[in-house]
Amino acid sequence: MYKLRIIRFVVLLMVCAAGVALVKYSTYILPHKEDCHQEVYNHYADKPAVEATFVKAFKINDTLAISATILHATNTEAWHALQQDFKIPELTEEEKEQIAKNNDIFETCVMEYCMPNFITDTASHNQNNIYISHINQTITIFHTQTKQEIDAVFDKAFDEWDNEYAN
Repeated sequence: MYKLRIIRFVVLLMVCAAGVALVKYSTYILPHKEDCHQEVYNHYADKPAVEATFVKAFKINDTLAISATILHATNTEAWHALQQDFKIPELTEEEKEQIAKNNDIFETCVMEYCMPNFITDTASHNQNNIYISHINQTITIFHTQTKQEIDAVFDKAFDEWDNEYAN
């Protein structure tokens, strides 16, 4: 009887120790919700010709902030590499002429259709919205999760693009 109590105590102690270790090291053991969104940032963070920025709360409007990854190519080679990674088609001759006249070409797509090959957790990225500025050589990925977020990001982007073209 006494031996059984000692065994129960030791097992309970081991379970408690394992629970404490799990809680303490959970960030290393269990993936955090934001980690999947940082996968793109982590891929480009050490690339010398790409300025990668992860913004945890990119302000969309007065009530909404969304995580976003911003990739800015600092030279033409890096921009072509980003275009290949994200399956962005080549510009037409007319679009290239617009760029030459310092008029930007904006594009938008859902990441599901231009998913880079290095992404391992594609399901978490499928509904992300991508906004591309050819003249700035920038790709912005908004990590959207709801229809409301997708609509708000879309509205913000087109408001800014309208302002760009109005000037």
